[in-house]
Amino acid sequence: MDVRSVSTKPAVTCSPDTQIQEAAEIMASHNVGCLVVVRHDVMVGVVTDRDLVTRGIAGGLALSAPVEHVMSSEVACVFENDDVELAATTLAQRGLRRLPVLSVHGAVRGMLALDDLTIFFADQISRLAYAVRGDQHRVQAG
Repeated sequence: MDVRSVSTKPAVTCSPDTQIQEAAEIMASHNVGCLVVVRHDVMVGVVTDRDLVTRGIAGGLALSAPVEHVMSSEVACVFENDDVELAATTLAQRGLRRLPVLSVHGAVRGMLALDDLTIFFADQISRLAYAVRGDQHRVQAG
């Protein structure tokens, strides 16, 4: 199955000059912990709630400082047609909780969270368990 099928769409975005306070408000209003930072429709980074606190507030920055000062610009991502197993491996190997999802042309299409994959794989395991239970009942009845 491809990432497109399990990711959250659209990604919640902001610009590099969005103030830290405003970024926090955007996160709160959308109930997300990460914003994709875009400039002219191109991803230039991501900023997480943790970035706002540890690099911003605890780092002594004003709430009016731009997220550009606290965002991560080296960002792992996946493409919408990538397999979910590749995405899971990328998250695990890099110790991440979220990955921006891009089109083959680099446009931001969504966000894939560890929670999205957990729900997907739990559903797959549930289906397998149902099939196994069905086989066990047929063997016991036969």
